Amino acid sequence: MDNLRRRYNLTVKKFLLIPLAIILIAGICLSGCAVEEETTTPPTTPPTSPTAVAPYGTITVAVVDFGVEATDPTLFESTWSWYYCDSLIAFDQYGNYVGEVAESWDLADDGVTWTFHIRHGMKFHNGDPVTAHDVLFTMERFTSAESKNPWSPGLRDNLASMRVVDDYTFEFVTKTPEPPLVDSFCWVRILCKNAFDAVGEEQFFAHPIGSGPWKFVEHVPEISFKVEANTDYWRPEHIPAFQYLVELQVPEEATQVAMLKRGEIDIPFGLTTDRRKELEAEGYQTRMQGMPSPFILAFVAPHY
Repeated sequence: MDNLRRRYNLTVKKFLLIPLAIILIAGICLSGCAVEEETTTPPTTPPTSPTAVAPYGTITVAVVDFGVEATDPTLFESTWSWYYCDSLIAFDQYGNYVGEVAESWDLADDGVTWTFHIRHGMKFHNGDPVTAHDVLFTMERFTSAESKNPWSPGLRDNLASMRVVDDYTFEFVTKTPEPPLVDSFCWVRILCKNAFDAVGEEQFFAHPIGSGPWKFVEHVPEISFKVEANTDYWRPEHIPAFQYLVELQVPEEATQVAMLKRGEIDIPFGLTTDRRKELEAEGYQTRMQGMPSPFILAFVAPHY
């Protein structure tokens, strides 16, 4: 397990995606290593690149509350869907807008016509290519009156039309110019239209399919949520180090601590500062992880 923890990168936003969380992991004891004798003899063969290691093992985390246990990111704000979905566009660790499903996008001089150029070569977990048709399907659900996603109203209220220009071009036209809608596009997580049409809404969200770095495995309501590494992910550098990631709902702080000490979980979320300091004194390590987000200043006035 020590080797697994050393390989896990807690700074990757999509893989655990819990902003400003205090992360506790068990201390790692490093065994002694032999030290090679220094030599001035030049190498006889050029150095080779390290061989990529396939994901292995399981990382288990405990959270206080699953919140809205939704696997549908278009009608609800589903935190879990960041595991198995990619968004239309995204922002990087510095808060810059970057392409994801849409490799690039343009806002026309008229200020209302957004054109998204869909990335070639992306695939859903079932092998289907990601196309503009999937974007339209997702966006239709996201802007529907049924959607309770908090980012839906901004797009829905200013929507004039949207269409597939071709398999890899999607167009979204607003009623009035609104450049800040770029933030809303970042929260549209793209789903597989063909898989949805084949099995229907209920079955699809019992086993959702996206294009993200993790693949859905199992959801036991109020108990656990499990995903598996997507080894065919379009960004090889973001393929998870672990084969499986398991979230457990554990409301009690004392239970989380006991499970950590027994080796039943690797990361507890939901510890008080006092308990965190106690664990640090016992040799456990802490990490703080943040997620960039846009700053919004809103002036709210009563309506008469």
